Amino acid sequence: METLRGIGGSGGLVIGRLHFFDNAVRQVGPAPAADSRAELERFEAARAETLGILDALQRRAREEAGPDEARIFEIHRIMLTDPDFEERVTDRIVGQGLTAEYAVQEAGRELAQMLAAMDDAYMRERSADVTDVCNGVMRRLRGEKEADLPGGGAEPWVLAARHLLPSEVVRIERGRVLALVTSGGSQMSHACILARTMGVPAVTRVGEGLFTLREGGLLVVNGFTGEVFADPDERTLMAVREGCHGPRAQSG
Repeated sequence: METLRGIGGSGGLVIGRLHFFDNAVRQVGPAPAADSRAELERFEAARAETLGILDALQRRAREEAGPDEARIFEIHRIMLTDPDFEERVTDRIVGQGLTAEYAVQEAGRELAQMLAAMDDAYMRERSADVTDVCNGVMRRLRGEKEADLPGGGAEPWVLAARHLLPSEVVRIERGRVLALVTSGGSQMSHACILARTMGVPAVTRVGEGLFTLREGGLLVVNGFTGEVFADPDERTLMAVREGCHGPRAQSG
C-alpha cells in the first residue's frame, strides 16, 4: 500500500478506481497575425461565446451548489470583461501584431502571476480563476470543446489531475465521480469550495507522486485527513467499510 499525504479540501471517505483527467490546454508561441483587425474580431467573438458559457455554468452551479457558490462564475465574467485584461490582449493583437490565442494566453499568464504573488491567501487562489477564464477563451478561439469528464462506464471514478478548475468541478455528473485528487491546488480554491458544497470529497496538494499511480488502480480517498491510499490493504479497506472516520497511515 502506498500513501500520499496532502490537504483535505472537502470531507468524505470513499473507495474507488483512479482515472486521470487530462485538462491541459496546449500552449502557443508568439506568431504574427496576418490581419490584426480580424484577430481582434476573433477575440471579441470568442469572449462573447465564453460569456454565454459562463452564464450556463452559473445556472448549473446554482442548481448543484446554491446561489452563493454560483457567484464564482459572476467573478469569472468580471475578470473576462475587465478593462485591464482587455487592454493587455488588445495591445498584443493591435500593438504587436500577434495572434489572438497568444495574446489571451500571455495576458492571462501575467494577471495570474500577479495574483499568485499577493500576500493575501484568498487573492492568491484567484489566479486559478484567471487561468480558467483564459482557457475557455482559448478553446473557443481554436474551436475546441471542453475536456471530457468521466460520464459512462460501469462504475464511478476517483478523478485525478494536476489542478481542477471551477468550470470543471461544476460539470461533474453526480454519481459518476466519487472524489477529486490533485497534485497541486488549495483548499481555498473555488474548485474546492464547489466540491465541498456539492458533497464531493477532495484532497489537494498530494504532489507529483500522484502520477506514479496506475490508471484504474484502487484508491481510498480521505478528504477529512488529506490522505490517499493506493492499492489499500485489507485492513484499510475493512476500516473504511466499517464506517470509521478515516484510516490513518502507519508510520515508518
